[in-house]
Amino acid sequence: MKSIFITGGNKGIGLALCKKFAFEYGYKVYMGSRKLDNAMNALKVLNNPKNIIPITIDVENEELIKKAYEEFLEKKGKDEKLFIFINNAGMADWDSHGAIKTLDMPIEYLDRMFRVNVFSSLITTRTFLESIENGGRIVNVSGGSGELWHFNAEKDQQIGYASSKLALLMFTKKISAALRDRHIAVNAVCPDWCKTDLAGYDATYTPEYGAESIIEACFLNNDDPPTGKYFRRGIRIPVDVVPSKIDMEYVELKNRNELAEQYINKLVWWIPVKKLRNQFRNKLLGRPDQTRPDLICRYYFRNIA
Repeated sequence: MKSIFITGGNKGIGLALCKKFAFEYGYKVYMGSRKLDNAMNALKVLNNPKNIIPITIDVENEELIKKAYEEFLEKKGKDEKLFIFINNAGMADWDSHGAIKTLDMPIEYLDRMFRVNVFSSLITTRTFLESIENGGRIVNVSGGSGELWHFNAEKDQQIGYASSKLALLMFTKKISAALRDRHIAVNAVCPDWCKTDLAGYDATYTPEYGAESIIEACFLNNDDPPTGKYFRRGIRIPVDVVPSKIDMEYVELKNRNELAEQYINKLVWWIPVKKLRNQFRNKLLGRPDQTRPDLICRYYFRNIA
């Protein structure tokens, strides 16, 4: 039985990951949770499966990460190693009152966000490294907001979340380089906009959908897995291609899309219900129901990845 450790595993995408790996993949799952009570409540809902073991871990604090590793060593089997470690825990700079404006962001909160979203990936790696199999996997959960071409990139919000998720991509590359001799694949993945406490419940996708994207990143090409890369739904998003190529070919693609939209808009005008009209329009365009500029980029990047 292979083993996996998932931080932030007691809710949202983390909980969906725990369920899938335990029930569908037959893994022994270590559910990392900042508070033990939260993990126990989550396990109770799942009817207390024997192959999900709660571990108290607060990724904001290095000493508490070390304590979590000591707890893991006490609970694991004698010769047991982790095949997968998922850095899923994260925090954002918005709440029910909305996003914090850039110049209003308290530095203390920004510092805390980088500790949780970025620095923890390095600390958990070096803390748990001796218990990760050679040839294992480390997956860092990033997000579309960390992409420089994201539609929110030039808006006066998300300076903490967006910049920390962008920084996590570079941390992923550097950690990957450090572990190359042990053949441990280290990749980042975007689970997309999912209905969670962090993203809000008006999001497009379910936590299970986001979990599938992360799972795909865990099993990319088992014989010769990519490392130091960034993926969404198993598709590489190349954040390190030559900018001039992006600018030139993206503009060309954008112009083609705009021309296609003009013709398609003429075809669908007769559909009276706006929602149905948009669904039919986007189906003809071969895109999802959303038409954000960053999604155009995603389809473009699929072609050059």
